[in-house]
Amino acid sequence: MTVTEIQKLLAAHGWLSGPVDGVFGPKTKADVIAFQKANRLVADGIVGPKTEAALKAAPNPAPAAAPSRLRTAAGVLTAVGVLAVGLVGGWEGLKLASYRDIVGVWTVCYGETRGVTSGMRFTKEQCDAKLVDGLEEFETGMRACLNNPDAIPAKPYVAFLSLAYNVGVGTFCKSSIATKANRGDLLGACKAIPLYNKAGGKIVQGLVNRRADEQALCLSGIN
Repeated sequence: MTVTEIQKLLAAHGWLSGPVDGVFGPKTKADVIAFQKANRLVADGIVGPKTEAALKAAPNPAPAAAPSRLRTAAGVLTAVGVLAVGLVGGWEGLKLASYRDIVGVWTVCYGETRGVTSGMRFTKEQCDAKLVDGLEEFETGMRACLNNPDAIPAKPYVAFLSLAYNVGVGTFCKSSIATKANRGDLLGACKAIPLYNKAGGKIVQGLVNRRADEQALCLSGIN
């Protein structure tokens, strides 16, 4: 299992405190240890067979029937879902045929790696559905740490979701953005988005640009 795969699985479980950057540094090791402790595994920071199996299992605990603003009960994309696909998909990039990413992992659509092998092809509609599936996992974690997520206007909601999808639910929930949103200070929450522009302790221009897009969307929804 590659570091990128480990980080993506940690993020899906809500334990990743930093970005998915393919670097197994002190933060990722600490996240692995925290995940191991929560799952009653040997907390050594090593992703051995038991830890790998736990990471690949469904997120635990799995909230029952957590509401989503991205799709209706019938599975149809809502206006919020369309907005989320446009924002997150635009930054993740769309490729309809499977390919190996920079660390050799088979990837397709908007960065999807689960179950992907050589020679796979998908339509944009199928890729959109895969992206929403992934977004809903992060949405569940995001909603769990927001006091009243359904009271947040659509655009700030999608901006927060895009950020959580990129930096991990754990980081989002511990952020000043979540704290300010829970205090009803949406303006302050939007203004804090650009703070999350680093990977490996260094400012990354791509993250600066992405945060600027997220902030612009966030602010446009409360003005």
